[in-house]
Amino acid sequence: MKRFKQFYEKKLYRGFDKDDTLYGKKPIVWFSYDKKVADGYAYYRKNAKVDSIDYNPTNTFDVGNSEKRMKITELLNLIMKQRSKSTDLEKLKPVYMRLKKTFGDKVQTVDKFWYDSKDFATFLELCGYDSILAKEDGFKTLGILRKKLP
Repeated sequence: MKRFKQFYEKKLYRGFDKDDTLYGKKPIVWFSYDKKVADGYAYYRKNAKVDSIDYNPTNTFDVGNSEKRMKITELLNLIMKQRSKSTDLEKLKPVYMRLKKTFGDKVQTVDKFWYDSKDFATFLELCGYDSILAKEDGFKTLGILRKKLP
């Protein structure tokens, strides 16, 4: 019989180096709903490992295709448009400005904006999100804010 938690939690997989941890160290830690995708990431690492967690995101921003091209300000405006109405805009503004300064007006794939960016993770958190959903090569991947993991 399934535990109650299993009805609302989703199994997520992550491929990583054995000297790393399942929960990672980056501001956003990426998982896949498909074990084959995690196996693919593990294939390119030394001493790789694939592990899983049960996790149910409570508020996810769906970016769509991770290779979609746009400016950082366009992405931030989409995030803000869908955000929680209780967002503190005074706290959000300096983070928005730092991201705008970091990435400028360059059009690029959206996945470039969240790699190693503490400010991007902070922006999502201030908007009330705990995760970001992206399709990568047709597969659903979920980036969970590191702060939301154990």
